Amino acid sequence: MRLILAFLLLLTFSSIFAQDNWELRKDKDGIKVYTKQMDGYSIKGSKVTSVLETTISRIVAVMMDADNFYKLIPDSKSSKLLKAVSDNERIYYVSTDAPWPVTDRDGIYTMKFSQNPSSKVLTISVNCLPEYIPEKEDYVRVPRTEGTWKFTPLSNGKTEVFYQYVAEPGGSIPAWLANTSVVNMPFDTIKNLKERTAMKQYEGQTFSFLKN
Repeated sequence: MRLILAFLLLLTFSSIFAQDNWELRKDKDGIKVYTKQMDGYSIKGSKVTSVLETTISRIVAVMMDADNFYKLIPDSKSSKLLKAVSDNERIYYVSTDAPWPVTDRDGIYTMKFSQNPSSKVLTISVNCLPEYIPEKEDYVRVPRTEGTWKFTPLSNGKTEVFYQYVAEPGGSIPAWLANTSVVNMPFDTIKNLKERTAMKQYEGQTFSFLKN
């Protein structure tokens, strides 16, 4: 029995170590970006932490603005709502302008919003639906993504941000582009989120699934 318990304890420690094996790649302007090779993906995943001077309701308002959602994501050039599945689930189309000679990408993403009633932490899960609409001739369709946003309200009116994301971009991506994008894209996404949540158009909006 002792040997079994010791073995289970070792497995637990090994699992925790593997989950925490992130490399800090950028620490600037209050934004920390970590990367890690993810199982089943050809490029690394990203994890970002920061604290924003904004409310969760403003963040949701930005995320729900389908026509302007692309302005959050660096190098993206368009976005639109394909379907409002429910009050707290949306399906978006997003196109991305890739640097030459890489072919532009596009993707269909489902975003599900949920809030813990006790802690008020908001979680947004992001996945892609590559076959939701037919592929377009001038784009490579993103075949697979896994993303999680977590927004924790703080007592001083600020919001703690956690963002973890990994994508299989499809097609061929140069190593130099893959290595820079997994750091710069999430960093710039958080900067864009900070700027957009300060805009007056996102003030005072309410959502059925969100309690302040």
